[in-house]
Amino acid sequence: MPVIGLTGPNASGKGEVAAYLAENGFRVYSLSDIIREELAAQGLAPTRETMIDTGTRLRRDHGPGVLAERLVERLGNRDVVDSIRNPSEVMALRRVPGFVLVHVDAPPTLRFERSVARGRPGDAESLERFVELEARENTTDPAAQQLLATASLADVALVNDGDIPALRRKVDRVLRDCEEAGARVDEAADLLVGAERVVVITGAGVSAESGVETFRAAGGVWDQHDLDEVATAEALARNPAKVWAFLLELRTRYVDARPNRAHEILAAWQSRFPSMRVITQNIDRLHSTAGSDSVLEIHGNAQTARDTATGRVVSIDDLDTSTLPPCDPTSGAPLRPNVVYFGEAYDAEVIATAEAWIDDAQVVLVVGTSGVVPTPYLLADRARAHGAWVIDVNPDPSPDARTIAHVSVPLRATEALAALDARLSS
Repeated sequence: MPVIGLTGPNASGKGEVAAYLAENGFRVYSLSDIIREELAAQGLAPTRETMIDTGTRLRRDHGPGVLAERLVERLGNRDVVDSIRNPSEVMALRRVPGFVLVHVDAPPTLRFERSVARGRPGDAESLERFVELEARENTTDPAAQQLLATASLADVALVNDGDIPALRRKVDRVLRDCEEAGARVDEAADLLVGAERVVVITGAGVSAESGVETFRAAGGVWDQHDLDEVATAEALARNPAKVWAFLLELRTRYVDARPNRAHEILAAWQSRFPSMRVITQNIDRLHSTAGSDSVLEIHGNAQTARDTATGRVVSIDDLDTSTLPPCDPTSGAPLRPNVVYFGEAYDAEVIATAEAWIDDAQVVLVVGTSGVVPTPYLLADRARAHGAWVIDVNPDPSPDARTIAHVSVPLRATEALAALDARLSS
C-alpha cells in the first residue's frame, strides 16, 4: 500500500480523509504539525495567519521543501502526509517509493461553511475574508504556500462535495486504484528483472514535474499559442521571426527547470542495465543534464540552431538574438531552430538510430507521452513485433498503449519509475 499525500485548500476535507485512512491502518503525519511545533516554541497561537507566515519563514530559511524533508526518512508503507502546500514538498516526497498525491477540494462556499462549523481559532468570520486568506495560499513565491501549483502535481483529484459516507466511498476507490496500480508495477518489474538491453521512450509527462509545461494538456502550451503559427514547417517558411520568438520564449521556461526524480532514476539505471538508452520527444535536454549518456533527441532540442545549407549546429547562447532570425556568427547565414516542426520529416539518421536501438532492445518502456504524435508507439509496436516486452507508463493510457503494451502502469512518470526502481532494488 502506498504513502498517500494530501493537498487541498482550507476546509476541503483533508482531515476527514486522513482520519478515515487512520481507521484503515495508516499512520498519519501532517506538515502543519511541524509549523505548530515551531509556533509553540515561540509561544504563539496556531491561527491560520500565523501558520501561513511561519511556514513561509521556515521554507525561506531552510528551503521550500523543508517540511517534507523532515519527514521523508520516517515514511514507509501505509503512511499519510497531510497539509502539503508547496511543489517542493511534493518533489521531496516523490523520493518515497509509491508516493501518491491526492488533491481534496470542494466549492469555496461549502468550505467556508465547514470552516465556520468547526470553529478553529483565527478562522475567517466572513466569506470575503475566507477568500482573501485563501489568495495568500496561491502565490508564486517559492518559499510560500502554492496551492494551485501543488494541486497541478496531484495524481488523484477527489471532490468532497457530499457527506462523510460519500467521501469515504471515494477514498475506498482511491485505495483500490492504488492496489491495482501496484500490481501493474510488480508485473512491469518482473519484465525488467534480468534484462540487459533496455530502451526508454519519453514524452512531455516526464518533464512536467520539473515545471516544463506539457503542450496538449489543459492549460498547456497549445492553449496559449496557435500551433499553426509557431510550430509548423509552413510557419517557419512564412514567418521565421515569429517561430524563433516562440522558441526563445520556450527556452526561458526551461532556464530554471531541473531534472526530476524520473530523469534521475533513468540516469541511474545506466548502472543497473548493461545497455540503457533513452529516446526522447522532449527538447529540454533534462535527460542529459541528469546524467544519461545515451540520449537520442528525435525532435531536436531548444538549445541549438542549425544552418540549413551546411548542417552546422551552434549553441543559441552564442548567438545574437536581438534580430530574428539570428545568423551564424562565422558565415553570417540565417539559422533555424534545431527542432523538428509539424509537417517536417524526421532526420533519417536519427530515425535509423532509434530503430536500431529498438531492434536491439529486450524491454521498451514508453513513459509520459499522449500518443498524439504516433512515433513512440510506432517504435514500441516495432519492438513488440521482434519479441521485446513493452511497458507503458501513463496515468491515462491511450488506446494504442493498451493495444501495444504487455503491461500498462496507470501512474505519473516519477511515481511509476520510483516504484519500479524500489521493486528492482528489493
